[in-house]
Amino acid sequence: MLYRNPIPIKEEPFHAYVGNQLGIISVKSTFWEISTVATDILGAKASPYMAAYTVCQRPNSGPLDYKIRDAARVVLQPALKEFHKVYLLYNDKVSDEDKILLGFVLVTNTREKAKKPVSRPAADVEYGVGILRFHFRDEFTTHRGKPAKVQSMQMVYCFSRTQPVHMDEFIHSASATASPLEIYGAEDQRGETMWFRLRWVGPTSLEGPWSEFFSAIMP
Repeated sequence: MLYRNPIPIKEEPFHAYVGNQLGIISVKSTFWEISTVATDILGAKASPYMAAYTVCQRPNSGPLDYKIRDAARVVLQPALKEFHKVYLLYNDKVSDEDKILLGFVLVTNTREKAKKPVSRPAADVEYGVGILRFHFRDEFTTHRGKPAKVQSMQMVYCFSRTQPVHMDEFIHSASATASPLEIYGAEDQRGETMWFRLRWVGPTSLEGPWSEFFSAIMP
């Protein structure tokens, strides 16, 4: 089967796409028989972009920071395309499932109808002062980011001493197209238990199944 690699145009999805690919490649490159020289070259071109993107997310970032990020992307994007062509798209060691996880799309002669996401998200929680950062991933993977053909991750949450019973108890909601999702706590919410559930949302607003109940303490 033939696959293509639709690299996202917008910045947030592109950043998530790169992070997801780097994570998968780092774990599976040996099995795929990709040399460390090749992965190191790709990593060296990806690192400046990933670092520059992080700087641009800060409130005090300026025009120069965006120029540095854009210049780093100009170097990274053709390197990604070449890496895909040489090592991934036509590599028999890379399974169809791997290619889908990498964000590649199967080439077909007919227009594929949009489908609801079938998997569920989970999140690795990072604690800050008055903030929780949710690094989301597919439920049964360790690679952070969204699965293929998912537009965003939606969260509903509430603060309660006991686990909610009904969905209408989740009075807050938030969503993100790139990991992590950040939730800031008010002064009276610090030290309280935050209960939350997650689901993937497709590009045509088709909603996947809700995750299990999760909880975290707002620091």
